[in-house]
Amino acid sequence: MLLLFGHQQFSGYTDTAFTTSTQPQRPGAQAQEHHPPYSDPAGEGSGQTSNGESNGNTAHTDERGWEFSYKRDGKIYGLNEEQCLTAFPLLYKEVDWAVEYRRKRSIATLHSLNRALVASGEKLPDVEFTLTDHDAALMNPDGNHTTLTYSRLAKQETLWLMPDFGFWGWPYVGMKSYTELQDLLDEGEDDFLDKIPKAVWRGGMRVSGADMREKLLELSDRQEWSDIRALDWKNETDVKESLISMDDHCNYMFTASGVDQNYVKLRRGFSDLPRTIKSLLQPSTLQDTGRKIADNARRTFRERYLTPAAEACYWRALIRGWASVQGFEPQRWIETEEDDWLVGSGGKKLKKRARGVPFESYAIMEAIEWTVPAKGRRICVDDG
Repeated sequence: MLLLFGHQQFSGYTDTAFTTSTQPQRPGAQAQEHHPPYSDPAGEGSGQTSNGESNGNTAHTDERGWEFSYKRDGKIYGLNEEQCLTAFPLLYKEVDWAVEYRRKRSIATLHSLNRALVASGEKLPDVEFTLTDHDAALMNPDGNHTTLTYSRLAKQETLWLMPDFGFWGWPYVGMKSYTELQDLLDEGEDDFLDKIPKAVWRGGMRVSGADMREKLLELSDRQEWSDIRALDWKNETDVKESLISMDDHCNYMFTASGVDQNYVKLRRGFSDLPRTIKSLLQPSTLQDTGRKIADNARRTFRERYLTPAAEACYWRALIRGWASVQGFEPQRWIETEEDDWLVGSGGKKLKKRARGVPFESYAIMEAIEWTVPAKGRRICVDDG
C-alpha cells in the first residue's frame, strides 16, 4: 500500500495487507467474554451458558436475514464472508489476535517515521519502499528481497534496518514509549549499588536463536543471582506472573543482552555465566567494573544513541540513503479516466489523482480505502 507522510511528498509501501479492514462487523465482536464455540454448558442447544451468556450457538442473522442452518449449510464450502461471520461469530479469535498484534507494530512504526519527517526543517527526497513488521523479514533466510526490517542476520545484506516499533511504544505488553521510560529513569532510577544484585531477562522461546536462550535458562536455573525466565505469550497466567516492565528491568544490576553493547563478554552458550556473575558481585569488582559498565551504557545509549533525537536522525538518514540508490523518481500522481459530463454519454476525460492515502487518514482509519460514510472500526474479541 502507499502512504503519504507530512509535507515532504513522501511515500512508502508496507506489506501489512491486514489494514484493509472493510469487512462486515462480526456479530458479538465487542463482547467482553469469550467462550469456546462448541460448548453448551446450559445444554439443549440453548445458545446460552449457565450464567445466561451467549456461547456461540445463539442464532445470528445477516443484513439480508440469512441464518445458518446445520442441515442446509453444514457442508457448504462456499459460504461468503458475511455468511461466515454470521454463522461462526466466535471462530476467529486467533485471526483477530494476530491482526491486532501486527497492527500495533505497524501503526507504531509509521507514527515514528511520520514524526521524524514532519519535524525535519530540511526537504527530504521522495522515496518508495516496502517494510515488514515481522521479527524475521525473509521467509527464506537465504532470500534476497530488499525491504526495511527490525532485525537481520549478518549475511542478509539486502535488508535495511529501521528503528524498532518499541521506541514509539508497545502498551499491549506494558512497554512504555522510550521517551516516557527515559523520563521515569531520569527522575527515579536507583544508584547502581542499590539495585537488585541479580541478572534479569524475559523473552519468548519461539524465535530464531532459541537454542541460545535455552542454554541461558539452563545455566541460570535456581541460581540465587538469577531472575531469568522465559515467557509464553499465549499463556495469560504465565504473562501476568512473569512479565516485568522495561523500567523494572532497570531495578537490576545486570541484564542478559547481546554483543556490541557495554557488556561483559561471555562464551557462546553461556557456559561461564555462573562464574562471571559471582565474580561481578564481589564488592571490589562491583564498585569498579560493574559500575563502570553501567555508567558507560547509560552515557552511550540512554543519553545519546537511543534518544528521541537519534531515532529521528536515523529515520532521515535512512530515507536519504535509500533515495541515493533506488534508481528512479517516485511518482505521486497518476492519471485515470473519468466520465466527462460536458461531452455527454460515453465521453471520457483524464484526471490526476494521488497515489495512496495521506498518513493522517490512514492513522485514523487503519485502511487505505473505505466507504463513505465509513463503518465503525471492528473491535477484536476480548477473550476475558
